[in-house]
Amino acid sequence: MTDWKMTATTIFCDDMNDEVTIMVYKDGKTRCTGYDLFIKLNAGVKRKRELTDIECHGPVCHRVTAYKEKLFAEEEKIIHIIV
Repeated sequence: MTDWKMTATTIFCDDMNDEVTIMVYKDGKTRCTGYDLFIKLNAGVKRKRELTDIECHGPVCHRVTAYKEKLFAEEEKIIHIIV
């Protein structure tokens, strides 16, 4: 069995136009620093049109999902090799 609690990677996010860190936890939960920033920026914006050039899909972002699926697929391969 693989022994990890959380892993992360930093990528360039076209939606945020910046580098973001994607974190995946062993239980399948995810977090993205780009989404954290997006939420923080939205909280301080009185008019939504000020952020029209930034688009963030949060936890359902294809980048987050792809990284999570890649990790769990790799873990599944390792488990099959060990067994």
